[in-house]
Amino acid sequence: MSRQNRIARLLLLAGLLCLMGCRSTDEFKGLKTQLMKTPKNYRLVFEGVSSFSRGLLQIAAKEDLSDFEAAGFQISFIDDAAYSIENFYRGRGFPFTEVAYELSTTAGELPLVSFRINEGPRCTVADVRLTGNERISNRDLRSLLGGPTTRLFGLGELYYVADEASSARSSMERLYYQRGYIKVQIDGPEVSFSESRREAFLEYHITEGPRFAIEAVDLVSQTGHEDTAMVERLASFVGRPYFPRLNYEVCAAAASILIDQGYADAYATAKDGVDDQTGEVRMEISLHPGEQVRLAEIIIEGNEKTRDSFILDVMDIEIGALVRRADERRAFRDLYASGLFDSVSIDLEGSGPERTLRVRVEEAETLSFMVEGGYGSFERMRLLVGVTEHDLFGTGRSLTFRGKLAVKARGVSLFYKDPYTINKENVLGMNTFFEERQLVSFDQTEYGAGFNLTRLLTESYRNIYGYEYRISEASSVQIDIPDEDPLNQSDVGISTVYLTNVYDSRDSSFLPTKGTWFRLRNEIAPAALASELTFFKLDGRIVYYQPLDEDNYLAGTIRGGVIAPMGDTSGIPIQERFFNGGQNTVRSFRDDELGPKDSNNVPIGGEAYSVFSIEYRRQLPGSFSAAVFVDAGNVSLDYEDALRFDDMRYGVGPGLRWLLPIGPLRLDWGINPSPRPNEEDWVLQFSLGIAF
Repeated sequence: MSRQNRIARLLLLAGLLCLMGCRSTDEFKGLKTQLMKTPKNYRLVFEGVSSFSRGLLQIAAKEDLSDFEAAGFQISFIDDAAYSIENFYRGRGFPFTEVAYELSTTAGELPLVSFRINEGPRCTVADVRLTGNERISNRDLRSLLGGPTTRLFGLGELYYVADEASSARSSMERLYYQRGYIKVQIDGPEVSFSESRREAFLEYHITEGPRFAIEAVDLVSQTGHEDTAMVERLASFVGRPYFPRLNYEVCAAAASILIDQGYADAYATAKDGVDDQTGEVRMEISLHPGEQVRLAEIIIEGNEKTRDSFILDVMDIEIGALVRRADERRAFRDLYASGLFDSVSIDLEGSGPERTLRVRVEEAETLSFMVEGGYGSFERMRLLVGVTEHDLFGTGRSLTFRGKLAVKARGVSLFYKDPYTINKENVLGMNTFFEERQLVSFDQTEYGAGFNLTRLLTESYRNIYGYEYRISEASSVQIDIPDEDPLNQSDVGISTVYLTNVYDSRDSSFLPTKGTWFRLRNEIAPAALASELTFFKLDGRIVYYQPLDEDNYLAGTIRGGVIAPMGDTSGIPIQERFFNGGQNTVRSFRDDELGPKDSNNVPIGGEAYSVFSIEYRRQLPGSFSAAVFVDAGNVSLDYEDALRFDDMRYGVGPGLRWLLPIGPLRLDWGINPSPRPNEEDWVLQFSLGIAF
């Protein structure tokens, strides 16, 4: 049965249980066991059962009943089955359950097994009393008492289970032990019951004893390895709660420093000085470094496609270097991070001052495919396809082809990514592309190529430096403009250099609920680079997600851009201008229809734009969520008006999302609070993916 089918059946089963009013996980499991086959070689009867299904009791004694049948119906196995059923009841809050049994054999009939069950009352924990605890709160200690509850998902009152009560005592002792109270003694639980035997009262008596803590860690051997790193690392243990197993941690910390200095066989030993009265512990550490070990050989196994030279480059460990555990860990991490291997092992072999490093890898599938459908209010139906080879010619470089086909758009692109030629913090990239789009005012065609360098500054922040040359064309222009107007430049070559800053601390790129995403692209197209259109362009976006609780959060974004002509360029052609309005900007307008228009009410775009949006999102039952949003934005004809925010337009409304495996299906009702002539009062935006 496929995973999807299992999930579907479980959902159906859960729905039936809700309709039937099941009150516990036992009843949930019991419904499933009703379908279990009854024995064929003997008869089975349960008497006195009212709290659980007979199928569930049969599951509880399944192994014993199987042995009973396999062993030729020996009564000893029925005795075991009765014990198992009794334990089943007691483990669910019936401490007084008793199970009697009878085996009847009559000639010509199947053997009859009868269980007579006296369930007794079901008992909850009414109170847990603790005495003698001064250093750990009642709340922390009581939280260690577990077991079944009167409601699903651990809600409601606890049922009394003797084994759980005893286990809680052990958990309390461990908690004290971890905090340095190694001589703690806990007695109990003493258990009493109410007159009805439906409530249990537990009492634990605690003798805490002194708290033991490390007062000092001293190096007693003078081996010449007592460097600053060693002293500081051992000093970090001072003040920590003490328990005997901490010796191993301290010794391992000392040995790890020696191992990272090339002493592959180093170890340390500890001697404790424990004051039972004050709890002070002075620990004495002796170092045993052994001899330094150097790397004589690296053997690589398991790579059929990936080149040895690539693996060695990623590992960055040289023959003749000191063997350091930190280098091995880093090499292991970097090999895994390449994404080319399903498993990696690095082992040091041999003895003496020169040894062999054996690297075993299991290669992953490096060819991946992507097919993604979608829908947008403007582009309509679209299909994205892609294929990537992640280990091109066994060098760890990747090559990606992507294609897009929509009702009003089509395009292809090719990306080459090289994260290894320079170093892991600087990734080279090259790309070539072709794209056609049918827009409201014109049809746009762009094609070109470029290269870039991505520099990883932190885990969340990177800079992208690049150059791009592209041909930008506009056709089927609907705007009534003279041929000599700069807006009417239909075919221009653009040569640009750019810097893009990207910061991403989101918890998910697929469906984020907290964190920040920021992108700012600085672009300049000078005549010195043979650009037919010269300009400076700045385009940026910041998105912030703030959770309010588990099911509610806020999302906000600010977007804006400006493009300013330079040199001999007197104006920006229409295909390079900014437009506004649509499913991801101001949602009370259709795509590109917010902003300046010509005499025929056709959008002409501008040299600057802005978008401000805030959205409250709430998770609904199942895979649905709802939203309420406020959008604002504008388009300025002249870049000099970019910061004046003239003619701001607005959109407000509700939204509904349905989470699918390929992303949220989104329906937004964008209402225009102040529509003008030739503007719609509202727009229904239907798309796939988050707005921001």
